[in-house]
Amino acid sequence: MREIRARFWADTHDLRYDIGEKRIEMRKLFTDPKADDAALLATQKELRELVLKLMDRRAQMKIEWRRVLTPEQIGMLDRVSRHPRHFGRGYGHGPQFHGPDAKPE
Repeated sequence: MREIRARFWADTHDLRYDIGEKRIEMRKLFTDPKADDAALLATQKELRELVLKLMDRRAQMKIEWRRVLTPEQIGMLDRVSRHPRHFGRGYGHGPQFHGPDAKPE
């Protein structure tokens, strides 16, 4: 599984870089008072297409992972995916999160 993940990261390096660049471009356009709506929409569409490609590639990686699992392990996937450490990528990050004992600001 590590080998599959390593291959995924290597294969998607350029795509992830392009997504980052497109996000920067989108932010610049959005904060530019002279940018027109058509440019914003076109850039958003390009960004969406890049993200969809990455999502498709991630789904392919998960399918490859599934091929190396036993039927019993596949049956346990639902229980594993609900574990708190498997929350979305941004969980536990940002200025509002300062640890498990942090008080809301």
